[in-house]
Amino acid sequence: MTTRVNRTSRALFANRTKHTRWLAVLLLPLVAVITPPARPEWVGDALESAGIVCLVICLVGRGWTSVYIAGRKNTELVVAGPYSIVRNPLYVFSFIDLIGIGLISEVMTILAVSLVVFVIYYAFVVRREEAHIAAVHGKAFLEYKKRVPRWFPDFSKWKDARRLEVEPRRILNHLVDSSLCFLAFLFFEMLDFLRAAKLIPLQIVLQ
Repeated sequence: MTTRVNRTSRALFANRTKHTRWLAVLLLPLVAVITPPARPEWVGDALESAGIVCLVICLVGRGWTSVYIAGRKNTELVVAGPYSIVRNPLYVFSFIDLIGIGLISEVMTILAVSLVVFVIYYAFVVRREEAHIAAVHGKAFLEYKKRVPRWFPDFSKWKDARRLEVEPRRILNHLVDSSLCFLAFLFFEMLDFLRAAKLIPLQIVLQ
């Protein structure tokens, strides 16, 4: 039973990761030729700063969440810490990460389209994952599902664990994966340099 659960969980994770990476690869050429409209410098600086704050929140949040779930998500129903206030904290922090990337791009069209795609795709992903978890944990998950919201944290339901046994390697892997979001910042900084040097011949201005 445990082996089958682990295989299913790995398959769901692998598909999600593969789809995300392919989407990023397909969008890179399009994003490279999109440029933000002319704005006062302080507006651009404010958008970039807000975006960096979002990236930091994502990094810290996903690292914090991994302390509770790393190494036990396939065998336990995790209901403490961030999972006591929202059922999908990792995805919530990924959503914040996406907002940050959109703000750093300074192109609100990219932000809007990315958020719509995220909501549609992860609504489907979460339904599949929750069906899998319900099959594994049965009544315990159904009670948890009734009590804890899927997307919007309810801080009044906060409940922590007195003690956790953690696997440092898994937490480090989560932090490394989450830190890759800062590559988006470097990518858009590089685009700014290339635009200023007029090395990108085609530029599409979008709001």
